[in-house]
Amino acid sequence: MEITDIDVVPISMERPSSYEMASGTIESNDSIIVRLHTDEDLTGLGETSIGLPELDTTFETLAFTLDRKVKPLLIGEEATNLERLLGLIDDLSWNTGEFTFAKAAIDIAVYDLLGKRADLPVYALLGGRVRDTNGVSRSIGRGDSDEVADKAIKLKEQGYKLLTVKTGFSPGEDLERVAAVRDAVGPDMPIEVDPNQGYSVPEAIDVLGEMEREYDVVNAEQPTVWWDFEGLARVNRNVDMTITADESIRRPHDVGRLARKEAADQVTLKIFEQGGLYTAQRIVETAASHNIACNSGSLHPFGVGTAAIRHLCVAKQNITHEIGYGTPYERFPDDIIDERLEMRDGEVEPPEGPGLGVTLDEEKISEYRTSIEFAV
Repeated sequence: MEITDIDVVPISMERPSSYEMASGTIESNDSIIVRLHTDEDLTGLGETSIGLPELDTTFETLAFTLDRKVKPLLIGEEATNLERLLGLIDDLSWNTGEFTFAKAAIDIAVYDLLGKRADLPVYALLGGRVRDTNGVSRSIGRGDSDEVADKAIKLKEQGYKLLTVKTGFSPGEDLERVAAVRDAVGPDMPIEVDPNQGYSVPEAIDVLGEMEREYDVVNAEQPTVWWDFEGLARVNRNVDMTITADESIRRPHDVGRLARKEAADQVTLKIFEQGGLYTAQRIVETAASHNIACNSGSLHPFGVGTAAIRHLCVAKQNITHEIGYGTPYERFPDDIIDERLEMRDGEVEPPEGPGLGVTLDEEKISEYRTSIEFAV
């Protein structure tokens, strides 16, 4: 099954409201959809989503990489040779393992293609289901105490299983907002915080210690800068709550380094940052071998990427039950697929059908497609 063409489709959609966290503010969702065409008249769908620029990757450079570098490289290749395809993309960066966002789009499209060819859902290709559904957590961006408390109450009423309060702005402000959320939702609702690397090591130890004592915060995601594994280990030694590494984890060997330092109890999967489902599975397996759990973030994709996350999370025992994204309608007024991906009672399941189980709504693709001009 030979790759005959790859469509690279940049999509942008405004959010109803901005989403502020310590690392920046997001006003719109920018994703790249790919259609991977083959000589067997089968087409695989992929998506890669990017919020803020990461490792010199922007929406514009990602579109350029896929359209001008990856596409001509992969046309004519056997579509089922996923590891070879990802290796060819690695070669573009002198085998440094960059271009992870571009790899994710191709990876997801290949899994969709393989599932369609075999008439199996993607989760079956990932080892089959270990659970029927996943509970969903929801993050709350920056706002004053009344605002975040009001959001927390509404999210609890909607059935979310865990609330994540974005912190990392200043210790005093963060404590006020966590206190407001705890007062709003009561003692039984699990709360975690995500400072997005916003604390120094001493700040993290002091603030997280107070949060766990006073407000029963159960987890902190990436409290300190991504590259300082020694600093993260100091935090982990000095607080009782779970410490999760997010931005620190790009590749499987990062998990091994994390384990050697005893720097975290859990790692976050983000399939777009980490290069797709193939690499995410290796991260899950590496983490399991070190007795480190995994949770799942998202970068807030549209329906294609959301489906990929759901397939992965029902197929892996070592991924915790609450995943960090339920449906694009959590964040956006619309989606780009024919199917409506719902959350029911705080639970989600993967779409059924071959591959990812989703199809593009071509009218919505036309509506939200954006033009990116490349210099010749």
